[in-house]
Amino acid sequence: MTHTFYEHMAQFLREKDAKDVVEVGSDVQLRLAMALSPHCRKFYSVNFPEDHARMQGWYEMAKDMGGANNLELLSGNAVQLSSLIDHADVIILQNVLIDGNGIDTKVMWQYRRGEKPCSDEEWAELLDKFDKAEQAAYRGFLQVAKSGYIVKFGRPEEEGRFKGMLIDKLGVEPTRIQTRELLYDDTRDVWEAYFIDNS
Repeated sequence: MTHTFYEHMAQFLREKDAKDVVEVGSDVQLRLAMALSPHCRKFYSVNFPEDHARMQGWYEMAKDMGGANNLELLSGNAVQLSSLIDHADVIILQNVLIDGNGIDTKVMWQYRRGEKPCSDEEWAELLDKFDKAEQAAYRGFLQVAKSGYIVKFGRPEEEGRFKGMLIDKLGVEPTRIQTRELLYDDTRDVWEAYFIDNS
């Protein structure tokens, strides 16, 4: 039986005896953070400033209900994670697109919805920005999660692209990258989780 990502990660954090855990790009209702924070000492949720502001109400409600005593919200960009946090035992990214400036994602959606014209050259330039931001972010994640783990969970993507970036651009040994199919939630959608052992 395949587990959900939440179930698997709760078990993973317990097995690794994770003390400090970081989630990059939390959902506004902090569902993953609330589900996993009981399984570590400190759980940090790092989000763009505008998302951080939207989460405050949910965060206060979670604290009032007594379930978020070790949860801390941080405002910032994942690309500069090492300036926000010195060390994490586990860094988690669930369905997150790494954006180097917080604007490119909005531009991408404007292109996709046809709200803004987009040439092939502009689209290629935008994708290149995302690739560079992703490499910069993961370079930082590998520093912050030294002797720890990085976990990326999302829809199955282009064959080998992410793994290729880790190996070819960042020098991660292939044997340190494990892939596992896990359920997104009880809808039975199967997504892909990458576990990067940085120990």
